[in-house]
Amino acid sequence: MKSVGKNKIQNLYRKQIKEKRENEKNFIETLLIIILVGILISISAFIGDR
Repeated sequence: MKSVGKNKIQNLYRKQIKEKRENEKNFIETLLIIILVGILISISAFIGDR
């Protein structure tokens, strides 16, 4: 009985770590996209001013 509870806790812990990693990856991708869009907007504005 004790080992079953331990395995359950370990599986939950692994699941949380996996989800956390995926969330961090999504966050980084979103940040990169925002930065790229900002660069594109500033470049197009710079070209438009000429």
